[in-house]
Amino acid sequence: MPSIRCRNFLWCLSLRSGVCILAVLGFMLGALGAAMGWAKVSLMLGQSLSVKDEAILFILPSTFSLLVVISLLGVIGGIARIRSLIFSYPKLLAVHFLLLIISFALSLYSAIHSSDLSETQCDAESLSKFMTDFCKPGWSTVNVLSVILFAVALLVQIYNFIIAINFAEDLDYDDAASTKDITFPDAKSKNSTFDLSTTSYDEFLKMKV
Repeated sequence: MPSIRCRNFLWCLSLRSGVCILAVLGFMLGALGAAMGWAKVSLMLGQSLSVKDEAILFILPSTFSLLVVISLLGVIGGIARIRSLIFSYPKLLAVHFLLLIISFALSLYSAIHSSDLSETQCDAESLSKFMTDFCKPGWSTVNVLSVILFAVALLVQIYNFIIAINFAEDLDYDDAASTKDITFPDAKSKNSTFDLSTTSYDEFLKMKV
């Protein structure tokens, strides 16, 4: 059961719509971050980088690329109401949220601490002014945008997880309620005060309350 219970998305839309909208937003954030990240990889891979800088260089776009895949699964599951995707989607979001936190910390580290690659190693003559920012250490335009994207993605992912897990629980309740009469095995025991051998689902819920 989710710790934060909600019945609607933004007070007026269904949870299903919320899952689809937030998944599309996550897809857009992931695609933008992945495009920027892999562009930086293609520009700097041939340069003399330390193992630490090269690892950070690949981790950041990989995290955004994974966000694209997970968000796409969320969109498909929300639109088609595929229960296997809907029930696994919150778990994927939770795991990826941890990766986002790590990547966000690495992006801050890469922006605050200058890398071993000096700015003069960029071929500024063959690149536009914006593209040369990919090679600049410290608070360059690309590094600032990367930090902002990670921060926004973290906030969206938190809300997306809350909506997705509530939507999955609602589907679980709907599946249970669709069965009019549920026959339970005989639960009589020394510690039992109810006869659950044959009862309706509504009566069972009343007994649980």
